[in-house]
Amino acid sequence: PQLAPRPRHPAPKRTMLLNIAFSLQLIALICVSTIYVTSFFVVRDRYYMDKLDEIDGGVVSAVYSDLDVESHTQRSMMVFLMIFIYKQIIQLVLALTTRRADPGFRYALKLECMIFHLLHTPGMVAAKQLDFTQPASLSFAATHTVAGLIFFFASAETAAAVPKAPSKEKTN
Repeated sequence: PQLAPRPRHPAPKRTMLLNIAFSLQLIALICVSTIYVTSFFVVRDRYYMDKLDEIDGGVVSAVYSDLDVESHTQRSMMVFLMIFIYKQIIQLVLALTTRRADPGFRYALKLECMIFHLLHTPGMVAAKQLDFTQPASLSFAATHTVAGLIFFFASAETAAAVPKAPSKEKTN
């Protein structure tokens, strides 16, 4: 008996792009959560945020200039943010491992990541956290916009993830 050929994935390059985007998102979230948890809950000092600021050309101070590690309100906000981040870290690990073959799960996560990135800049503008006269603010806006667009164009799994409506048969 001859084995049937394995079906080819419709667009392996776009799926690879989604895997790369998921991987970069995972790395970024692990780094950011480590720095913020350390700064807000372990040492209660801006030292690590300032070190990150030196590395990324001033983005942290340009965008999050009013972060106060001693503020109870901001620590509460950070707890909520960490819940979201750790949930997404778990989802990203699943999307890259055991749920890799689940187009619905990956599509939902892709949309979540895309929406987060595309709305991050307008949200920061509304909160008056960005000053577009500073290169760091422009860098922040460009990075999140490009990341959102990558997630938008990244996946060929959309057709498999979104079920089609049943067709109505004509009756005469």
